[in-house]
Amino acid sequence: MTTVFRYLAKMRVNCNHKLLIIGILAVLLGFSVHNAWGSGIAVKVIRVIDGDSLLVVEKKSGKKIEVRLWGVDAPEWGQSYSKVSRRFLSRKVLKKKCTLKKMGYDKYHRLLAIVYPGNGKDQESINGLVVKKGMAWVYTKYCERKICKKWQKFQNKAKRNKIGLWKVKRPVPPWKWRKSEYLKRR
Repeated sequence: MTTVFRYLAKMRVNCNHKLLIIGILAVLLGFSVHNAWGSGIAVKVIRVIDGDSLLVVEKKSGKKIEVRLWGVDAPEWGQSYSKVSRRFLSRKVLKKKCTLKKMGYDKYHRLLAIVYPGNGKDQESINGLVVKKGMAWVYTKYCERKICKKWQKFQNKAKRNKIGLWKVKRPVPPWKWRKSEYLKRR
């Protein structure tokens, strides 16, 4: 990039044209880098908190980040299948390198992300995998993007085939379980 700026500095073009060229290059380069891997963050998973939450270390800065798998909701502690869901997620990501696609933050200031194994290229997300294997629900209240429809199909298939938590006759979604637990304590 610095070579481009040196070249532009030597060009016999007026200042406005140079600024225009620099602006166009910045947009094009920024756009291509962003589209190549969006806001992909390289991390290593150091702890699996539960079936949809991780503690990771960012490769670049060494900073620890608590991550919540975006668009899915796994059973809560004390709920049927919570330990199975956590163990499954541990086998898939613990002590492994992953790539996060940042989706925002939740009310607890956790990073919401789609998690991909390794560098994430051409691989299914961990979020989709936990749904496919019956370890979590699609969190339809928040999952409204195109990928959510694919995950919903995974969930429907897991439910039909009684995979994972769908082996239980009437599994209670975590958001309903949390609400009932809250009402019990009132």
